[in-house]
Amino acid sequence: MTCGKVSYKGGRTDPKVNLVRYCDDFIVTGASKELLENEALPVIKEFLSERGLSLSPEKTRITNIAQGFDFLGQNVRKYNGKFLIKPSKKNIQAVLTKIRSIIKDNRQSGKSILISLLNLSSKDGQTITST
Repeated sequence: MTCGKVSYKGGRTDPKVNLVRYCDDFIVTGASKELLENEALPVIKEFLSERGLSLSPEKTRITNIAQGFDFLGQNVRKYNGKFLIKPSKKNIQAVLTKIRSIIKDNRQSGKSILISLLNLSSKDGQTITST
């Protein structure tokens, strides 16, 4: 793939396209929208079609990093020149909905039981303690 070559000191050239992959999810970054649309996307589609796979039109989009995107439950975005990764709004809402449901379903339970139930539902290993 010879897309978007950039010259470096010493005459070396490298494409300005990068791939980040986790299991069956991936993102591709590039120097420009045109580079991704015209050169990288066709190569990716061809690579996948040779393996009987295709890109999902609902999940595939080309966007500027300043607008941000969600990847693996995280929102990736560049704010005022700073690269930030934080939980996506969708993920935060799902966690809050689950916590509200546990609290609502166990209103008559004691404090220690409620805390135990909340700790069991915690995915990140953090615990809530009773004082």
